[in-house]
Amino acid sequence: MISKAAAPTGQYVVLGLLAVVVLGLTVIQARIDQSVYEPYFGKLNPIAVIAVASILGFGSLGYLMSREWFEVVSPTGWWAGIKIAAAIAPLFFVIAVIADLTLRFPQDTNVHLPDALFFYPSVAFFVEVCLHAVPFAVLVALLGGDGGSTRTCGSDPWRSGSCRSRPSSRW
Repeated sequence: MISKAAAPTGQYVVLGLLAVVVLGLTVIQARIDQSVYEPYFGKLNPIAVIAVASILGFGSLGYLMSREWFEVVSPTGWWAGIKIAAAIAPLFFVIAVIADLTLRFPQDTNVHLPDALFFYPSVAFFVEVCLHAVPFAVLVALLGGDGGSTRTCGSDPWRSGSCRSRPSSRW
């Protein structure tokens, strides 16, 4: 459940800080060598791309929070999420190593150090916003999710233990 008073502000603060840090890293990398972005962004200015992604991120976050389906910062359930991520991460690592060893990607697939320190956070931010948050917000909008539910707390796996019962005409 999102607290009406503090949580929405906290959500935007987290996204805003992340956007500022990522935009700063993008500016640094663009000043050093902008060509590392070309395979992904083409001739588009990477600073402008990340700035637009930030705006899209705020729009998506606002829409999803208005639907009461999404939290960036949650005071409850975070420890369970950390344990699940820690348990699953090695599986993805093994899959990535096996794919790297068997598929033989081209030598220039990765961006090398020190450029990687600036490049990968900005591309990860872009991917999370433009390939995850925005499509999810569009999907919720198209499916008409209103965030309300008549289900009990235990039957809603997406709320990680937080729940609010309120009548809904849609679900």
